[in-house]
Amino acid sequence: MDCLKKLVLVLLLCILSGTVLAQESLQKIACRQNYGLGIEKEKGYYPYHPVTTFIPTTFLLFDIDFKEPDLKVNEAYLAATTQDGVRFYMLESAVSKFSFTQIFSQHHGIIFNSDFDVCLNPSCDINNDDELLRIRSGEVFKTVGIGPDGLTVRLAGDRGTKRNPSEIVGYIRQAKLDQLNKKAIVTYASQTHPRYKVIKKISSNLNTKCGEKIESHHSMVLDTITDTDRLIIDSFNLANIKKFDDETFQIQFEKSYGDEGKEIEYRVYEAFDRREQPERKETYIAQTTYLCDEQVIGIRNRIEKVVMLMKESSQTIVLESCSTPKDLLKFTQAPYLFSINNATHYLQLMENLSHKFQNRAIAGYFLAEFNRSCKGKYRKIKAECQYKEYYCD
Repeated sequence: MDCLKKLVLVLLLCILSGTVLAQESLQKIACRQNYGLGIEKEKGYYPYHPVTTFIPTTFLLFDIDFKEPDLKVNEAYLAATTQDGVRFYMLESAVSKFSFTQIFSQHHGIIFNSDFDVCLNPSCDINNDDELLRIRSGEVFKTVGIGPDGLTVRLAGDRGTKRNPSEIVGYIRQAKLDQLNKKAIVTYASQTHPRYKVIKKISSNLNTKCGEKIESHHSMVLDTITDTDRLIIDSFNLANIKKFDDETFQIQFEKSYGDEGKEIEYRVYEAFDRREQPERKETYIAQTTYLCDEQVIGIRNRIEKVVMLMKESSQTIVLESCSTPKDLLKFTQAPYLFSINNATHYLQLMENLSHKFQNRAIAGYFLAEFNRSCKGKYRKIKAECQYKEYYCD
């Protein structure tokens, strides 16, 4: 009987291993830097899918819809999910034809999302350019050994052509490499991606419209109250809830919110961590304050700030604009908190948000959630789409 159990266990492990290999074979990469279009239509009059996220070269892509591109966008676009769990449309020409492991081999698992200098020898002087190797954005390396000090790893990658590859070797401390991973400068392809499956829920009855204000002691009677609204009310201490004998509910507001020129929207994000078994859930309750267009009634111009409450840890995270120009609506086609229009902006903001969330993967998801980039024809030639001077608290 024990032998039979062992045999069943071995078979199950083989099946699981086969499933992992099958998933890896379907994993593609972004073969060039590009921008993704939002899957969801924005609230308001905007007729186009806004540009929601920046995608670095060699970014991992999953669940690509090759069979049915959304014709409402264009046949040249495919639906895909990034390694940060963001679902979007991207140009088919920017999706690799082969999987990550087919292109780089299963041993290459360290992706550089930005140019970075490493040492040419284990004991180099980092202030001496002659002793440094410049790794280019999008290049992929593998670890091939440990340096003499036991703290430094030896990285190996290929340059040149497929027919005539030329190996390049560099050295970096493991602790530094881990730090680069946390800052989104490096991606460890061997980890579970996307790490999070995020379910987004929007409040049914608590949001305001442009210029509308909820006064304290204002009340509303409802037939039902959703669990989402209950969680938002409890988290932000917005109101008291009473249930009547006829099974209806009264919301008695205890706080005032909303105002002239502003709109308040509440959302709940349930993030399921796929690296944990069983999956661990992290809940983010967000209050987003939009600034409304002064000339067009009812249109949101940009996001002033986002206040997030983390249910499990009781932590509060405040997201505010980081030197983003304040009048980009005509270029972004949708309201925004951030507007990523080149790789430098992306890496600076990712480092900042990774520090705020203490989590690189969830930071990448929320960066895309509140980012709207300028359209391609404006991105480089319009000064308005560029940061005058980068600053972020």
